[in-house]
Amino acid sequence: MRNESSGDTATNTLHCEMAGLFAAFLPPEVAARFCELLSLKPARWHKIDPWKVWQLVGSGGVQEWNGGYESLLRSQPFSHWVETPVTVLRCGHDDPAIYRLPMREALTGKAALLEGFISVVPAKLGVAKNHDGMLCLLSQ
Repeated sequence: MRNESSGDTATNTLHCEMAGLFAAFLPPEVAARFCELLSLKPARWHKIDPWKVWQLVGSGGVQEWNGGYESLLRSQPFSHWVETPVTVLRCGHDDPAIYRLPMREALTGKAALLEGFISVVPAKLGVAKNHDGMLCLLSQ
């Protein structure tokens, strides 16, 4: 796992991808708040709360996933991205960081996400994960 250092081009790209995910699926006030927190130091990212996504289930491309991680990785459209590096934002109760990691590793590997967001296709396909292991799919 590589945590991008702040201020470089790679970090800006990762932040933009995550901001695009927030803007595409969250209400404007929540997206703006999460983007504001993301622009601050990682120590502040614990206030980015993936649980807010569950309040949106059934609207705007947000649905709860009731299967396990492996079944998600086999499902459409996620099966196309299993080994592809995706943007991972660790936040909430997790050790804050933003980095790229293959999707399988982000969900099931040694560096698996405890709580946060995964941007698979910027502003079009992602996952929110709560610390209890629940997943919400974000897809257009």
